[in-house]
Amino acid sequence: MEKPQKSGIELVFGALVPDLDEQLKNQGITALGRPQFITEFQNDADAITRLGLRGLLVDSEKEKARKRLLGKIVEYLEKG
Repeated sequence: MEKPQKSGIELVFGALVPDLDEQLKNQGITALGRPQFITEFQNDADAITRLGLRGLLVDSEKEKARKRLLGKIVEYLEKG
């Protein structure tokens, strides 16, 4: 379970953690009219976790992918 932070947003990635939408709502952040993007980001986060659990990504690769994903989420939220 990792907690990358960027721009004041804290998200936890990994198995058995709350969905991104719930985590963002708990921080007072909404999907700003296009919630399908949050669903897509959740699918990406789940895929990273799944690939790690299956041994197809090592920890350093998962960390890099999650940091890039967080960057994309922040970019999306900042565009509004």
